[in-house]
Amino acid sequence: MKKFFAACLVLCLAVTLCAVPVFAGDDDVAQVEGGSTYPTLQAAIDAVSDSGKVTLLKDTAEDITIGSGKTIELVLNAKLTNVSGHTIVVKSGANLTIGGTGTVDNVTNQRAAIDNEIGGIVILNGGTYTRSAETGASPTQGGKNTFYTIRNHGTMTINSGVTVNQNGHFSSLVENGFYNGASENPGGGAATMIINGGNFSGGINTIKNDDYGVLTVYNGTFENTTQAALLNWNEATVENGTFESVGPAVLNGGGDATMDKGTLNLKGGTFTGASGQDAVAAMNGQTSYLNGVDITGGAYSSDVSLMVAAGSSELVKASGDNRYQVGQYTSSTNGVTAATQLNGTNVFFESLNDAVNQKGVTSVNVVANATLTQPVPTGVSVTVMANTTLTASGNLGNVAFQNGAKLVVPDGQTVTINGKQYSAGSYEAKGDGSLAKPETTPSAPADSSTGKTNPKTGVRA
Repeated sequence: MKKFFAACLVLCLAVTLCAVPVFAGDDDVAQVEGGSTYPTLQAAIDAVSDSGKVTLLKDTAEDITIGSGKTIELVLNAKLTNVSGHTIVVKSGANLTIGGTGTVDNVTNQRAAIDNEIGGIVILNGGTYTRSAETGASPTQGGKNTFYTIRNHGTMTINSGVTVNQNGHFSSLVENGFYNGASENPGGGAATMIINGGNFSGGINTIKNDDYGVLTVYNGTFENTTQAALLNWNEATVENGTFESVGPAVLNGGGDATMDKGTLNLKGGTFTGASGQDAVAAMNGQTSYLNGVDITGGAYSSDVSLMVAAGSSELVKASGDNRYQVGQYTSSTNGVTAATQLNGTNVFFESLNDAVNQKGVTSVNVVANATLTQPVPTGVSVTVMANTTLTASGNLGNVAFQNGAKLVVPDGQTVTINGKQYSAGSYEAKGDGSLAKPETTPSAPADSSTGKTNPKTGVRA
């Protein structure tokens, strides 16, 4: 019996010892899923043989490298700040996915929060990425601490829930591609970036698609206070998103058929440039760079008819910040009153006043009932189409009317068209284009069956 109780005691002690958890050391900052904790994040990453999940538990200052052949899922539950190099380097053949709500910061000159090398793969699902010590004061004054927050030379996907920012005005916020493709990328492979969402702000340009860069934006918010929200040099496609800048919302470059093709396709999104600035403009004023821009959708703060692709058209709303909309519009689109051609593009207007005053317009067709309260500028002709009514007042200038078109002059007003004045009333155009008030239909003779007497003859009529 004593032996039995002794055996039970040993067994219980063994079970108890096995159940003791592995506690993190007071100084440990990272943990491998299902494993130990480590005093450095790099040590935790190194402990993963091929692939694994690593969680950053506490704030730490380290320069991290994801080596070739490793697949790491990094959960940011704290802040990671660099010491002297790039905060996170992803080597060729490495795969890094980052999630969580923590921050990756870089405080060193010419270093990035994330530097993805050629052949590296990065997916950002969460986190904030910044350069908190950035000193770039202007496009010409970089200070002693400036660089990209994210530099991608490999393959990178950025999803919603990600924030990338800095307060600098000298370096771009995000670079996809190569500053000097000839020397940095002799193999000529593409740097590929897909942005599915997120919030991006800062930099001389918020997103720069550089040499050999291939960029696709599906959504996101992009804000810039220096130059442009998006600068494209090579190949870029925008499906949606919000782009806003104190300059043009988008700048397009080009000049090299191999690595700076200057191909930009805008299929949707909202693009707001500063007052007096074009929503989409050419880098360095080189208008030839706009030849590579094709616009098939989106809303813009200025006219983009020069860049609208064949088969699409432009609609100018009567009001709003982004009145110039591109899509499949026609003269029968709801709200359209006027139509013209501008830079080879069919352009439709909700306001006839806007149509006649649009820069570059020489002729306007009134395609639906409309009101004109401003003179028609010299060199602009207006044609009121058949079965359409123009309500107008004042000295309008050059306006023609098709057969059956109508003119309405409000009570108490007059209108002068081609030097001829019309008083208040309704007028209809004849076949020769002249206007006249519709003739009054003569009264019908009295019905003889009434037996009423003709007042002139006294004979019953």
